[in-house]
Amino acid sequence: MNTQEEVQESAPDITFNADTLNVESCWTSGNEVGFSIRNTDTQAAINNSEMDLLVTGRELEYNLDPQGLIGPQETFQVMFDNLGSTDEVVENETQIFLGESSMTYTCYT
Repeated sequence: MNTQEEVQESAPDITFNADTLNVESCWTSGNEVGFSIRNTDTQAAINNSEMDLLVTGRELEYNLDPQGLIGPQETFQVMFDNLGSTDEVVENETQIFLGESSMTYTCYT
């Protein structure tokens, strides 16, 4: 019987690119900013825990819900929390890096 770690290590890498993602909405709540992002691929899942986000070139803390594999046409949320102000994200360029590709999104609320 294989352990979960052995299975994960022997599994093929899931490759994906930013072209399969669509930022459907963004919002603010208190000092948090959230994005709703859909995997628009019709067949392939993505692993959003391999995603990197930079806001105007800076790394900010964020949480993913759910985190991990996101199936075709499924949506997940990115929540930037612990912000001094929502202005750190709103109306600023957010770069989303996936594998070797990236996309840019600007949230206007």
